[in-house]
Amino acid sequence: MPQSIIDTLAVTLLPHQAFNTIASGDRVFLTNNPEIARYTGRLVIHSGRYASADELEAGYQELKESGWSEEDAPPLSLLGYCRIKSGSTKEYDEKLFQKNRARHSMPDLTLDALKRRLNWQQVWGLHISDPHWALEPVVRVRELPNEEVESFLFWQPNQPYEYEAFKMLFDKKRSLPFEEALDIIYPAA
Repeated sequence: MPQSIIDTLAVTLLPHQAFNTIASGDRVFLTNNPEIARYTGRLVIHSGRYASADELEAGYQELKESGWSEEDAPPLSLLGYCRIKSGSTKEYDEKLFQKNRARHSMPDLTLDALKRRLNWQQVWGLHISDPHWALEPVVRVRELPNEEVESFLFWQPNQPYEYEAFKMLFDKKRSLPFEEALDIIYPAA
């Protein structure tokens, strides 16, 4: 696969999936094509377009050649961060949050309360997808340099022009251990 596809991808999670099949520092190819879930079992990476059949096959071969196994995948420890696109407004974020809160029967929850509950400094990303999924899992990190942390990533898969997730950092020279599992705070009603 072209290097640019591997190295400039942004991440989004499927609600029914969890991070537990990718090793620390792995270069994970992938796109928003849901078919890729059968290759990783867990992780979907969004490149802003669907992959061609050749790209899917090339990425799968690269994963296999790197030692990745569908049957015996390693525990999670990923490197990376996402940032809310510049120009997105706090007011819009709040409106989106309130809309999803109503959908998922959380009348007493506010965005600020959720930030406090989760320990703002440890939150790596919160994915709220619209309209029918749950509040997405929250990934907590043990350590990330402050300049690389954006507390929330709001992402609507059907409206990629609204938000842009920035480059994931897959760097074999660094080790930023993530929590072993995702913390699913509020499942769908």
